Amino acid sequence: MPGRAVVAEPPGPGELGPAHAAFQHARSLADRGAFPEAIAEYQEGLRAAPSDRVGLLGIARAFELAGDPAACVRVCDSLLAQRPEDLDAWRARAEAYRALRNPQELLYSLTAIARLDPSDRAVQIERSEAQEITGETRAAYETLHALLRIDGPDARDPTLYLRLGDLAARLSMVGEAEAAYGRVIELDPARTRDVTLRRVRLLMESGRPDLALERLDAGSAPGPTTDPSDDTMLLLRAEILSRAERPAEARAIYEEILRKEPSSAVAVAGTAHSLMEEGKHSEARELLRSSLGRIPRDERLVLLLAEAESGLGNRDEAAREVEHGLELLPKSGSLWIRLGELDISREDWAGAGAAFAHAVELDPGNASVLLRAGFVAERRGSSTEALSWYDRAVQIAPHDGNAWTRRGLAQLASRQPEPALASFERALLIDPESDAAKEGKKAAGQKQRELAIDRQGLAALRLEAELHRPVTKNDLFVSLRVPFEMLDSVIAAMGRTPKIDVYRLPSAELAELEQASVRLITSAVERWPGGIEPGSLSLAEIAALHPGEASLEQIQRLFAYLEAVLHLDIRPENLELTPDVEELARQAMSAGGDDRTAFELVRDLRIGIFKARLIQTVERAGGAAHAPLPTLALGGEAAPAATVAFATPAALVAEPHFFPHEGVVGLVATPPSGGGTHGAPRGGAPAGLTPISHRRGADPIRCIGCGGIAAITHVCGAPICEHCLGNFRQCPKCCYPVDQSNAPIGGPDRPVARVAPVHPSPRPPLPTEEAVPEAPRGSPTRRERAAPKDSRGGPEQDDDEEDETPVRPPREPRPPREAAAPARPVVAPPSIAPVPTVAPARPPRRMRTDEEPRL
Repeated sequence: MPGRAVVAEPPGPGELGPAHAAFQHARSLADRGAFPEAIAEYQEGLRAAPSDRVGLLGIARAFELAGDPAACVRVCDSLLAQRPEDLDAWRARAEAYRALRNPQELLYSLTAIARLDPSDRAVQIERSEAQEITGETRAAYETLHALLRIDGPDARDPTLYLRLGDLAARLSMVGEAEAAYGRVIELDPARTRDVTLRRVRLLMESGRPDLALERLDAGSAPGPTTDPSDDTMLLLRAEILSRAERPAEARAIYEEILRKEPSSAVAVAGTAHSLMEEGKHSEARELLRSSLGRIPRDERLVLLLAEAESGLGNRDEAAREVEHGLELLPKSGSLWIRLGELDISREDWAGAGAAFAHAVELDPGNASVLLRAGFVAERRGSSTEALSWYDRAVQIAPHDGNAWTRRGLAQLASRQPEPALASFERALLIDPESDAAKEGKKAAGQKQRELAIDRQGLAALRLEAELHRPVTKNDLFVSLRVPFEMLDSVIAAMGRTPKIDVYRLPSAELAELEQASVRLITSAVERWPGGIEPGSLSLAEIAALHPGEASLEQIQRLFAYLEAVLHLDIRPENLELTPDVEELARQAMSAGGDDRTAFELVRDLRIGIFKARLIQTVERAGGAAHAPLPTLALGGEAAPAATVAFATPAALVAEPHFFPHEGVVGLVATPPSGGGTHGAPRGGAPAGLTPISHRRGADPIRCIGCGGIAAITHVCGAPICEHCLGNFRQCPKCCYPVDQSNAPIGGPDRPVARVAPVHPSPRPPLPTEEAVPEAPRGSPTRRERAAPKDSRGGPEQDDDEEDETPVRPPREPRPPREAAAPARPVVAPPSIAPVPTVAPARPPRRMRTDEEPRL
């Protein structure tokens, strides 16, 4: 519709008072085209009368004529806020939005004008057009139908009846469309051909191709207004035959048209489509490829070529054909939409999002494209972006129930149950039978209740941390004012324990939990600088330390993650480190402090708890060294063999430098005694530790910790060398302490061995049981033999440590053979006589094998 200039009534004498002269001068300036000067004069007059209607309408007209419709809208809105029934202000507002090309706001203004002036038939016609543009097809039909029922000059316009029939056909109102088309022929018989085509297409679209073919045959009979050889009629006939599942006949018509016009893109497209309907996708592809070389690039042909490739299973090739078509037709919205659909089929969500973004840019008023863009954003995990697309869709198509339903689902995924409930209710107002909207409304109500329980459960945990005792229902009812019917649900929500498998967490969620653990543990260490006692970091304490915007579910999941990580069985032989963790481990070991806990590592290095556990494992396993290097014996004398000496737990207590924990077995190399076999052990390795005998000529058994030559076998079966025994407190394989608690037999009364390096050569055979003579009465005890001598040659006396257990003397070794190396001292089997217990120097305490706080 052409723009209408708003002309205000000329003011009467004395109506404006002091502003009268300014408004009159401004009006004369606007009539001469001096719009900036007119605007300045209007502003000068409005300073004296800021709410004057004539001045506001005049400056709004000046803004619109000066090319600033946005300023015109602001002035009109301010005037309509005071006078909502001002018809001239509504007309000025409609002119401004017509210039801004905003169909939604234009429709809003035209609706107000139609209500204030129902006799304005031009406004009703324009309103119907605006309704059709905004997607309100039914409203557009009803507006135009109501106008044409009233007798007037427009009631005999065949163009309006033709448009009314098209609207009815789009709404599948066959009878109303037929009546409107019949009225067109009555008013203008020259339009018979156009009406016939529309009637045939209406029957075809309504699922009656047989009736459409009959109507076409009747309309194409020889007459003054028809031409049976018209290509339009032939193409329509071929399309009807395709709809009637008669592709061979349709292809024959298309081929006839191609013989007359080889460059007809419609005929090529119809032929290719009929070939694909017969399942001949390969032939259709070849036809389209050959035609695209001689016919200007047409989006229909590109779309059909992509469909042929998809029918052959070549979705990647189909996408490439569409992309090639977009290089020549970058403004084709249909090609961008098809590319997005192909990316969806290939699950290329990033490519689909970019394709639909281009399609929206080309056609911002297409609600269907906006809904597809929102769907792709949801699959990419961006609920916020999806919600923005759906918001635009409901603004463009407010009567689309599917758009409101999709918007509600996106709001529900974003943890916004209240707005989601409003969206579902709006969808049900449009379509009361929508199952998706009904289910969404039910889910939104349930989500509202769950969030309320979540908030109350989180508040209950923080109250429990404040009270330092478990909360009761009375505490919830009185202190937190929890409704009585929600008490059981809140208590149950507090006790939820999600299960976490650290090794199966997605990378994004693992990174999020690691960051949350850094913030939490840093706060905990700052709150308890003296250290965190085992068992003190409860779920309630974690809720109190966590920031207020977190949900109960997030806090419980963080607690479960910390618990799972602290109980992981991380062993060096199964450890795989990424370069960043290796670098962090080097930084941690360079900074010193081998006894730092995992929480201290988190605080110092600002890393997550899982990386801290990995670094701890590296520190504990990295202290192993190689086996003792061989040493040359100087002076022509052979180096004496290392021996194995025994010490009781009480003796270990007396040597704090050996191992800091009482009751823990110490295993170190003992230098050989001065002579003979008096320093030889009699009991072998302690309980749970078995000496290793290496066979001559065979490969020596290697330590599991450092790869050196093993000396003993732990109770778990792991070979361990003397270096690892002397420097580490735990077995490298099972991580249990190397002490008597690992022994399957015996107890604290069993002697503890100081194991010296075992020579790789085999030991001499043990004597038989009968060959060992019984120790005579009065023989020296084991401690007397091992104790150093005093100045008189006798053993030193110790009143607190007496052991009267006799030790049987060793057998005399057999005489060596000629040219044979001297035999090694023979170690006698341990005595079966009970060994009296010795009271420890200090009360034994339980050894803590894990210094970490336990959740």
